[in-house]
Amino acid sequence: MTPSFTSVVFLGPSTELSPICTVKYPKFSLPILNEPLLLHNLRWMDDISSEIMIIGLERYRELVNEIVAECACKSKITFIGLLQYDGTYHNLKKIIKEVKTSHVIITKGDVVSFMKLKEILNVFLKKKTGVFVIVKKDADGASILGYNEDNILFYNNDCNNTLENRFFQEHSRTIFSANLDIAQVYVMRVKVFEEIEGEFFSFKSNLFPMLVSKLRLKTPVRFFYSENDIFQVQKYTDLVKVTNILRERTKNLPFYLHTAELQDLDEEERQKYAMNYNLQNRNFVFKTKNRISFPDDKNIVGRFLTIGKSYLKNATVGNNCEIGDETLVEDSIVFNNVKIGKSCKIRRCLIGSNVTICDGCVLMDCKVTSDYVFTEGTTASGQVFMGNEIV
Repeated sequence: MTPSFTSVVFLGPSTELSPICTVKYPKFSLPILNEPLLLHNLRWMDDISSEIMIIGLERYRELVNEIVAECACKSKITFIGLLQYDGTYHNLKKIIKEVKTSHVIITKGDVVSFMKLKEILNVFLKKKTGVFVIVKKDADGASILGYNEDNILFYNNDCNNTLENRFFQEHSRTIFSANLDIAQVYVMRVKVFEEIEGEFFSFKSNLFPMLVSKLRLKTPVRFFYSENDIFQVQKYTDLVKVTNILRERTKNLPFYLHTAELQDLDEEERQKYAMNYNLQNRNFVFKTKNRISFPDDKNIVGRFLTIGKSYLKNATVGNNCEIGDETLVEDSIVFNNVKIGKSCKIRRCLIGSNVTICDGCVLMDCKVTSDYVFTEGTTASGQVFMGNEIV
């Protein structure tokens, strides 16, 4: 019997499946709804999907309905409107009981694979695995994926993306999405979803170790790299081996520059820039770790980072970081497993799961997801969201 598939598409302000964020935060200044890519994405999934569920802000319902009408898909398409983003995993838990098919495909509305979805699913079914994650062929660092008229555009860039907002204003039909080296497309049996925890749909850096560690015995994870490359991953050594293979293969990929400052370089200068690419990435990480103040749109993205007494604004703090005592954090995103020190003031922030908030902290107009730990002496004012409750 041929398995049936339901596709779930998330519309959100990032290409990572971690939308614990709202549209009011200045960090997400790129277009939230990438209309041409969503249209392309729906057509990409149409032949395979029995039903397509689109999850996004209620404000986009009318626009999404127009795109659905334009795509003329055969699949049943349902839009599920949200008042605010409260996490990919939590939204999946809400709708998973409504899924009538045996398998589910989970992706973003602005991530497009250059392969046909049918080819990807054929590999998935042939290997009889429970979870399938696509790894896109890409160089280290960040990349830009966009859609201009009828052409898909793809560029590589360094981690410190310098594309200016005016570029998008001047090229209204060229809409880009920042996209890291994992194209977030999941294929899984619906019953496997019960074994998966929320962190699997969170910060990119810990995705595979957690999947490998917790699902390797029941439903082993496989990397998908290109048409003919399938890597079995059942333990950490396999993960390291595959990562090294992918890194080695990406060294010779073409490198394109497309930034406001560098677009006029000649070919020789571009080659020099590409040769210094990895060095620039290392310097960027080093400088980020040693910053004390993060004004404007500067950010921290990483793991196991310790931040002393400092001021963070418009920042993104990665997994397993520690924020020191008496730190002021404003308009920022704090991901999972972060310890926030004593007497910190946290204003207008989004805080992930498994976060410890110590004594004397003051939260103002924040949003906290589930599995939080508050010690005594923590106060909250304004509208502070804790799981499904409002304080």
